[in-house]
Amino acid sequence: MERKATSGIMLTLLLISVLTLAFGVQPVKAESKTIYVDDDNIAGPWDGTQEHPYQNITSGLEHASANDTIYVYKGTYFESVVVPPDHEFLKLLGEDKSGTIVNATGTSDYGNDFTVYARNVQISGFTLLGAHKGIYVWRSDNIIISNNIITETTYGIWIDNSYNVTICDNSISNNFCGINTMSMTGQICENVIFSHEYYGLVLMNFDDSLLIKNTISANNATGLTLYNSSRNHIHQNNFIDNRFQLDVRENSISNVWDDSYPPGGNYWSDYGGVDFYSGPYQNETGSDGIGDMPYFIDVNNKDRYPFIGPFNTFDAGTWNGIPYHVDVVSNSTISAFYFDPDEGAFLRFNVTGESGTTGFCRVTIPKDLLWVENGWTVLVGDEPVEYTTILDENCTYLYFIYNHSTIIVKIQGTHVVPEFPSSLILPLFMVLTMVAVVFVKKRKFKI
Repeated sequence: MERKATSGIMLTLLLISVLTLAFGVQPVKAESKTIYVDDDNIAGPWDGTQEHPYQNITSGLEHASANDTIYVYKGTYFESVVVPPDHEFLKLLGEDKSGTIVNATGTSDYGNDFTVYARNVQISGFTLLGAHKGIYVWRSDNIIISNNIITETTYGIWIDNSYNVTICDNSISNNFCGINTMSMTGQICENVIFSHEYYGLVLMNFDDSLLIKNTISANNATGLTLYNSSRNHIHQNNFIDNRFQLDVRENSISNVWDDSYPPGGNYWSDYGGVDFYSGPYQNETGSDGIGDMPYFIDVNNKDRYPFIGPFNTFDAGTWNGIPYHVDVVSNSTISAFYFDPDEGAFLRFNVTGESGTTGFCRVTIPKDLLWVENGWTVLVGDEPVEYTTILDENCTYLYFIYNHSTIIVKIQGTHVVPEFPSSLILPLFMVLTMVAVVFVKKRKFKI
């Protein structure tokens, strides 16, 4: 009876493993190819291979189909690129964003660097300049615009009647307007938007979306304009030295300007409040990097938890298939962020500020990235400093102060994220299950 029960358990585990693998199988898309483009190619036969790439992006598009990737080597491409509706799931990837330049000056199609009519398109790794619009997206869904430099255009990015659009990690500068939307849902995150003649962002009919972790700064005439835009989450952004930080117009209601406490709201360079207290009601003793009074926008809009210093976010890597970030709010300049689980349970970064002044940091650490059992060690220039701790479900928030100079901050924990890849867990489990089954069968034959 015991042998039968054991065999049954082993077989059940094996069946569970097989079913898990079966349900994890993804549908296969149509076969795709990579097409190469290089403006330096002069040899021919220009067949789009790595050895004989096409000389411009338009030629690559003419030979591309849905699901393809167009890889563009560094160079300058004087053309206006149009992605037609039948080129779905297309990736346009530049070799290096500072050296892969698209300049539509003097071209047709209103001089747009990229015009997108297809769904599921990604544009990453380019410098776009000299155009009426750097990127124009019209009636398209599931678009990714990331890791580009867009400058000296009339409009940096223009989105029209498109949904589930991601605009992330771009530098957009020296235009009439950085980002303009005419009906869009999705997310605008981790962009640097600065020095625009009139508008940093104009969001019209921008609903049920995210505007997070952007820096909108340096003399934009108006940092953010909202028109007929509602139910958005707008937080962890920096609004720095714009002539007008905000212009919230009619029918822009139910927008959320903070992520509650302790994650907080936005940094506003014209905020006049102080930070003497902490807690959800800002009535507990001790500073926490959040202003004690809300930042008032108008009678219907306020940031309840404005940061007292600029917000910084740093990539801490992808571990077990999960991307992690460490966020730092500080009145110091933060640089040289470093985290490597192989080297120990710590992270570090540099802080720089004017000598003779006091600096502060509010560091947000995901609990399953780096954690402790009996307390943290926070070193500033190799000297331990006192800190306060705030916890929520997902993160630990450490707040501490120091005397300014250029010094290294090191935060030491006791446990760090494991590096064992989750993709290996299922195959290993299946192998162990099969070994167990074989072992049970051998015992059966011996008895």
